[in-house]
Amino acid sequence: MIPAGNEIKAVDGRIFSNEDPENIVKLFKSNPVDIPIDWEHATEIKAPEGEPAPAAGWIQEMEVREGEIWGKVEWTKRGADSITSKEYRYISPAFVQNKKTGKIIQIVSAALTNSPALDTLPALAHAEPTETQEIVMDPKLLTLLGLAVDSKIETVIDAIAKMQGDAAKMKEEIEQ
Repeated sequence: MIPAGNEIKAVDGRIFSNEDPENIVKLFKSNPVDIPIDWEHATEIKAPEGEPAPAAGWIQEMEVREGEIWGKVEWTKRGADSITSKEYRYISPAFVQNKKTGKIIQIVSAALTNSPALDTLPALAHAEPTETQEIVMDPKLLTLLGLAVDSKIETVIDAIAKMQGDAAKMKEEIEQ
């Protein structure tokens, strides 16, 4: 959701600082409300004008990984469809910042978009490979999933689906 570093440059030239990612996550964890992911920042732009800003998903967990801020999202059906159909490829966080220093203080929402301000974030939905193009998988992700570094995207999707099913089953057992 937010890259690591004290100088994160947006496409339009603005500079942000993720100098205290632990505090951003701590603030998220102190609030019992999930953070919405919408389309094109409707929560920040349309909702204040009284217009609808439906959720594409909800950020339910947040953590710091090597200085980066990552979020676990529960997607709505429409939100998931927007990604899998490749109508939208990127996520763009909306945050509170110190206007003088650019220091990010809190993530307040995020949006599915095709024009992200932070172009260093990976695409959520990659283009289908052609004869001259292939999908390159992150080796760290493959290792975390217990997969070989040359695994195909279908294998990755199957592994994630299995993990989600296992997690839901464990949750159900705990709740009983």
